[in-house]
Amino acid sequence: MKKFYILLILLAGSSHATLRAQQTLSQLNKQIVAFQKCFNEMSRPALHDEVIHLANGKTIRTRGQSDFSRSQFTSVDALLENVKLWKDSPYLWQARQKLGRKTLMDLHDLTDWEVKSLPTISSEYFEEGQSAFHIAAHGLIEPDGAPAHAIRMGGEPVNAEETAELILQSMGKEYHSLIEVKNEPFVVVLHCCHSAKGNNNFAQQLSKELSKHIKQVAVIGAPGIVYCEQTADGKYTESVTPQVGSGQWLPWRVYQNGTESMKGASDYKQTIRSYVKQFTQKD
Repeated sequence: MKKFYILLILLAGSSHATLRAQQTLSQLNKQIVAFQKCFNEMSRPALHDEVIHLANGKTIRTRGQSDFSRSQFTSVDALLENVKLWKDSPYLWQARQKLGRKTLMDLHDLTDWEVKSLPTISSEYFEEGQSAFHIAAHGLIEPDGAPAHAIRMGGEPVNAEETAELILQSMGKEYHSLIEVKNEPFVVVLHCCHSAKGNNNFAQQLSKELSKHIKQVAVIGAPGIVYCEQTADGKYTESVTPQVGSGQWLPWRVYQNGTESMKGASDYKQTIRSYVKQFTQKD
């Protein structure tokens, strides 16, 4: 594994690195598969508690799922099920102080259905099928509607740089290098209200941070309120609306390395498929 890790550095760090002439593509693929198996044993597909310690000393509590064989991950705000999110709640008062703003507010409270269905919703993300990292958390905004460039995870306001670190840690040491070497489409989906609202938004900033580690990563975010519902036939859907009850729907937005690469569909699942199709055609 150590030997192959050195190979990963060569491949991911320089496109001009020259491998030994006798090393065939078939041999390289076998080493990639062997390295992948090292991570497969770390998979934890059941929703479980996680504690992430960031370099700046901040501790983030989340609930996660992982399947390394499919490069699928979910990270859910650990407090979504037991925290009231009204504007004057104790949590929000603390969050305002941490971000240095007295007026910071969360968008809206969770519905009873969302609270009770959280495990089902998380599994829906996890079972989508495409290699992805899904984050379910509340987006934070200013009272005037401007994005605060942060989401709430485990009772903490987390900015783009911290979220990138959380993602990399959750996937395990150097797994991002394997994703980059395989050069397969990989998306981070922010199921967070207003995460892609306006210019220089949270999704845009996160895509720039993550591209330092995974060059082909795309970040999908919502330019408005993420509206969750279960259809009559039992299917789970998420749509983006500028205001609950408005009857208007907005497309999800897709960013790569700080730049909007495409306009998504009104459905996040279709947006993922569209990005994968575009990535495949580009290659």
